[in-house]
Amino acid sequence: MKRLSRTGIIVASLVVVAIVVFVVIQARPASAQDTELTFKTSPLEVQVTVDGEHYGTVSSGETITTPLRDEAEIEVSREGFRTYSSTVEVTPSAPHTITAELYPESPEAQAILDEEDQGSLENQATEQYLEDAARAYDQYPILEQLPKHAELYSAYQGLAETSGHEFAIHLYLYKGHESQGRQAFQDWLEDQNYQLEDYEVVEHIEDQEPPSATLEEPSWDELTQLQSTDIEISNEASSEGLTAEEVAVFFAEIATTWDAAEDIHSTDGLHRAKSLMTAEAAETVFTPKNPATSPIWREAALYEARSIPWITHYEETKHDDETQVELDVCWAWVTAEDTVLIDGPRTIEASVIDNGRGHHISSFYYQDPDPFVDNSNSTCRPKDAPPAP
Repeated sequence: MKRLSRTGIIVASLVVVAIVVFVVIQARPASAQDTELTFKTSPLEVQVTVDGEHYGTVSSGETITTPLRDEAEIEVSREGFRTYSSTVEVTPSAPHTITAELYPESPEAQAILDEEDQGSLENQATEQYLEDAARAYDQYPILEQLPKHAELYSAYQGLAETSGHEFAIHLYLYKGHESQGRQAFQDWLEDQNYQLEDYEVVEHIEDQEPPSATLEEPSWDELTQLQSTDIEISNEASSEGLTAEEVAVFFAEIATTWDAAEDIHSTDGLHRAKSLMTAEAAETVFTPKNPATSPIWREAALYEARSIPWITHYEETKHDDETQVELDVCWAWVTAEDTVLIDGPRTIEASVIDNGRGHHISSFYYQDPDPFVDNSNSTCRPKDAPPAP
């Protein structure tokens, strides 16, 4: 039997060592790399654990960054739901999406899903409404100037009554003054460079006298000379000795006078006007659980602005001991930096009664302009104001 040479033994040993090193290298897992994981979950808020590390509450759509190798142990949980567990193959450093739908195991959990489903439908409807509104306002600039009130007519946006039109202008005229009101409306259209034939106009004849004259509005110069400290936020309102008209106007003014730096929602003005309401009407005033403000309100808050209102339209109808009132209110946000932000109009419909302790608002309804539509050319803008930026 031949003996192996020293050289052969060394070569053989090196080969064995190389094989062992290769096997060890192949068996060792790849080093972890930071990897983005985006979670899409139902319910919308869950607890997330990755490879044994807890990441707390994660919202659906949220992305976390975690060190991963080729596989990850994912656990998604929430009280009342069946836990989702899965081993996921990943490419380290490449973004991944984890989709987890947890099964409800209690009535409370099912209620959470039902509420989230309803919220999703409402969000979709809101998004569709905003898209439709933006398109309509782009296509029909006249919508920014409605409602329009004048001495002998009022014009509103409303539903079309014939095919081929997305909306109609509902023109309210007064019996005995139809021709003059119709002509005044057409003159206004021409002044605004609109053509009557481009719109469907639906006429309504009111069997009453034309409304009270439009109240005087402030000029742009007057507004720019004001300071926010010039505007008083009234917390003590009384209807004692006031007529129904005076109570309605007083109510509208207090309800639209705000301090954007202190008030959290437009209903704060209504709370301050409760003393002008009956007890039943006052009970209907509430601040939303999650109050939202318009973009112009948030801008006013940055300036610590206060609002100053004025009435642009007033109309009343008396029925026995009750007075039905319709009015439009505009307001300007006044700042300490000579900046004026025009807002409105708010349309208010209210009933005023004498309950033996003076006139009080027994019921009311109001509508503000769409906060997500450009309001720079609002009918509230004073005639002497510079062009909107």
